[in-house]
Amino acid sequence: MNVQSRKLSGVLLTMSSALLYGGLPVFSNFAYLAGGNAETFNFYKSAWALPVLLALVLIRRQSLRLSGKLFGWAILAGFLAKGIVSLFLFLSYNYISGGAATTLHFMYPLFVALFGRVLFKNKMPFYKWATLLLATLSVALFIDADAGVGNIRGIFYAVLSGVLYAGYIMVVDKSGLSEVDPFVFAFYLAASGSVFSLVYGCVSGTFLFDLPVKAGLYGAGAAIATSVIAAACFQRGIRYLGGISASFFSLLEPVASCLLGAVFLREGIGGRMAAGILLILGSEVMMLWLDGKREKRKAEVGM
Repeated sequence: MNVQSRKLSGVLLTMSSALLYGGLPVFSNFAYLAGGNAETFNFYKSAWALPVLLALVLIRRQSLRLSGKLFGWAILAGFLAKGIVSLFLFLSYNYISGGAATTLHFMYPLFVALFGRVLFKNKMPFYKWATLLLATLSVALFIDADAGVGNIRGIFYAVLSGVLYAGYIMVVDKSGLSEVDPFVFAFYLAASGSVFSLVYGCVSGTFLFDLPVKAGLYGAGAAIATSVIAAACFQRGIRYLGGISASFFSLLEPVASCLLGAVFLREGIGGRMAAGILLILGSEVMMLWLDGKREKRKAEVGM
């Protein structure tokens, strides 16, 4: 695969992942209406993926065995992405609005870029910093102007969830996990997430053992969409693009959440939200265009 094909594949995979993750609020909303709760839904959206992923791994004749270091990194990645990040994001909802919490969480592409610069000395041209900052700030337009955003504890939890998710992306990018078979990787994520969610739900007394069938089916749908397909796509996106660029294109997730919410939950899209959607899409198109110009200039110099 040449450089251009690799990059195009990475962009398409990452965007596909973001669109699928953007459907989580729809699945969770329907699951809650059917009698579920956040902790139980978080468990089932990982647990239901395990038999599907195991079947895919066996059909493709892959091994679940990882080397000692990769096994440790995979468990850490699973606890971060499927357990701790979700926990802090759910906790933030108790103190600030969901829109404010989501906006603060989606600062994680900036944190990824900062981690890359400080820890790994990654360099980015100015236009990438500018488009990344514009897209990240555009998410603020998704906040309901009348929603509360002032509780320090809620802000801390939401920002921490973004920092930890950025840590997860860097772990996948730098540990060698991006080279692992995507469904083997997704299996470890789902297994770690299931264990964490079950333990937390039991300890906190919030886990629903007698879950209505309909709520469980919504969890199964979320598992297929996110823990199977989206997790594998995002891992491959990180492999082809690197953590910084993959996190940038994953900003399509709040756009997808709003659009899917409008279609399935009859949520309105006001002028501010529409402006945010257009700014994010415009930033991503601009990034691709400027990347293309930069690569063309490099090719001309190399000729």
